[in-house]
Amino acid sequence: MRETRGGKGQPMDEAMNLLDLHSAIDRVVGSYLESMRLFQPPVDWVELALSIPGIQKETAHEATGLSRKRAASKGKLLLGDSLKEESRQRLAAQAIAHFLLPRVGDILGAESGEKLPASWVRALVDRLMVPPLWFRDIWRNVEGDFAKVLTRFAFTPMELVAQRLLDSAEPTVLSIIDHGTLSHRASNGPRAGKVLWPVEKECREYVAHYSRARRISQGGMTVWGWPIHQSDWKKEVLRTVLSEDGDLLGTAD
Repeated sequence: MRETRGGKGQPMDEAMNLLDLHSAIDRVVGSYLESMRLFQPPVDWVELALSIPGIQKETAHEATGLSRKRAASKGKLLLGDSLKEESRQRLAAQAIAHFLLPRVGDILGAESGEKLPASWVRALVDRLMVPPLWFRDIWRNVEGDFAKVLTRFAFTPMELVAQRLLDSAEPTVLSIIDHGTLSHRASNGPRAGKVLWPVEKECREYVAHYSRARRISQGGMTVWGWPIHQSDWKKEVLRTVLSEDGDLLGTAD
């Protein structure tokens, strides 16, 4: 693997090859989950974190001056009663990610005690809470119904689960609409722009109105839409796959 440090004492390069990084993370996560005899979701990340020596639950008073995220990096879980379960689970996953981070560094050639990029922690959390292999297996079993996949990853932030839709080799755009507002838009390559394309708007409007999944193909792209609706909030998830000869591929602003 290429040299990733800028010199003695310099942190690992955050812009290193993502394939190398993700491969290392998946090796570490896979080995860890297998050692804990965990092979499918859901996982109680709080329970798992508290089983690791050095990670403990504390009150905010005992960790004065530390944010929840910062405290988690030091093995202190500040899990107040007011914290939503989804946030509790993610906080615990962050603590586990910091525990596993040195193993990733070892694979990628980091020196002992070297400071590793914060972006690696985020990638670890994403791929720990939603392991790509688990996602792919469930995706196949439910025949590509994202709403059904989501139910398997209890108390996992929806955005983390949806991000796995971009693991496809096909040019793909992911969009999440929250109460009519485009809150998340990402791609695995194509320039997606900051607004929905007309065919995406058509698919989203149908899904939002009828609370039913929808698939539309038009103009070199295919859009799948899923309703994630509850009594007090509504979100829609869109997966847009562009054909290589589609007119819009790589041309959106």
